[in-house]
Amino acid sequence: MVSALEMQGQSRQLLQNGGISDTWLSHKLVLFGAGLDAILGLWLWLRPHRRVYLLALVIMVVMTLVATALKPDLWFHPLAH
Repeated sequence: MVSALEMQGQSRQLLQNGGISDTWLSHKLVLFGAGLDAILGLWLWLRPHRRVYLLALVIMVVMTLVATALKPDLWFHPLAH
């Protein structure tokens, strides 16, 4: 949800630095990620189950791989800036 609040700031800058300069696409990606996080969080809270934990793990790995592909140098900065 913080990413959605920072849509005009750090979230947009991170995507632009990763090569996504289209404002419309960057907004959609940030909102999709924030929405997915919210849905997973509610699902884990209301209906905790092994499958939901597995799905959350898979989504976390996919988001990490996408972020790594967009901006791999973040792995070398201690505060990810």
